Amino acid sequence: MNRSSFLLRGPAFTCVAALLTSATLASAQTVIDWSSTASTTSWTTDANWVGGSAPANDITTNIARFNQTSYVSQPYNSTTAGRSIAGVIIGDGSTATATLTMAGQGTGDLTIGANGVSMLANAGTATIGSFSAGGLVLAANQTWTNNSSNTLDAMRVMSGGFSLEKSGSGVLILSRANTFSGGFTLTQGTVRVADPTSFGTGTVNLNAGVVSTSGASSRTIGNTISVGGNVQLGDTGFSGIVTYSGTVTVNGDRTITLANNGAALTGAVVLNGNLTLSSTIAFSGSGNTITAAITDGAGTYGITKTGTGLIKLNGVNTFDGDVSIQQGTLSINTASIGDAATVFLVTGAKLDLAFAGLDTIGGLSFDGVAQGEGTYGAIGSGADFQSSFFTGTGMLNVVPEPTSLALLGCGMLTVLVFRRRSRV
Repeated sequence: MNRSSFLLRGPAFTCVAALLTSATLASAQTVIDWSSTASTTSWTTDANWVGGSAPANDITTNIARFNQTSYVSQPYNSTTAGRSIAGVIIGDGSTATATLTMAGQGTGDLTIGANGVSMLANAGTATIGSFSAGGLVLAANQTWTNNSSNTLDAMRVMSGGFSLEKSGSGVLILSRANTFSGGFTLTQGTVRVADPTSFGTGTVNLNAGVVSTSGASSRTIGNTISVGGNVQLGDTGFSGIVTYSGTVTVNGDRTITLANNGAALTGAVVLNGNLTLSSTIAFSGSGNTITAAITDGAGTYGITKTGTGLIKLNGVNTFDGDVSIQQGTLSINTASIGDAATVFLVTGAKLDLAFAGLDTIGGLSFDGVAQGEGTYGAIGSGADFQSSFFTGTGMLNVVPEPTSLALLGCGMLTVLVFRRRSRV
């Protein structure tokens, strides 16, 4: 038997056939445009689509595109049957397209496949669903991209066992109490949450971008949070505070910027990298506060404070790394800086020692100059060394770690004493 024939009939044939099938599905996936002159709002009416054929009711065949500069009618589902689509495109990337509302008055779901939703540059404001409509079902892991300066609002409950990723420079609003379980990832742009369960039930991966509320109301997010990039919590014009009550794990050296009313972290914070906390705003209510313990993960990591604003650490922290205050004020209300840690302060920065008693540390530096052993605190605190670098009633007790030379000397002294005693 010919060897090539055998290979084509063996496992390799199965693999090639699968690849060819995938390629065929991808090539068969066509884009169908909603007509600017659609005479009704019915998704299933062929005449409402350019070319005279409505998209197939499945998650692999067609992508629905809405790229018109004006609409006579806009689509909605008025039945309980629901519709399925491989993906949705809004806009064409160059033309300023009309505002789009894909509403629904019935209870039927809109099921979206792996192509997700892509909102292109210059697209008008887009809303998918309404408060009276059926849900949005994620039928595959998918990305929703918004590269427009206008918002994309998911106004139906999102369900399904798959994940949602937000990309693009624009804004995605998650308006409902979502139940999808595959997790949420922010890789670019802004996501605004209108409900405590907007992110569904899985892990929230914050790899870049901005997270805020969608208005003045505050929200408490209970999801586990993984910080894999530099992120901003809070946004100008949206005064509601987002409280993160789940565990927040910082992976790698990252910066978390607290903006507007910022955020409150009430769940444990685990450092798997050095954390920079930045804020340019004054303390407001519960914002700009970490109330639970900050702990080290697999290693020793520290915290740097930047920005002219105030950040409060209210937990009994156990991380062992250094604390560096480059700008503004860092307030600590428990004596829980690591015993071997060095605290670095530069002119204009302050450390608020908002506790009673002493906190022992390994070193202290003012503007790059190491300070000697003793107690340090605010002017009037009674400390050995009083400085405007500090506020509050607490004091730092600087007890430098013994140097290697000192330890060697101690060892030699011990040996000499032992030898001396052994000769007596």
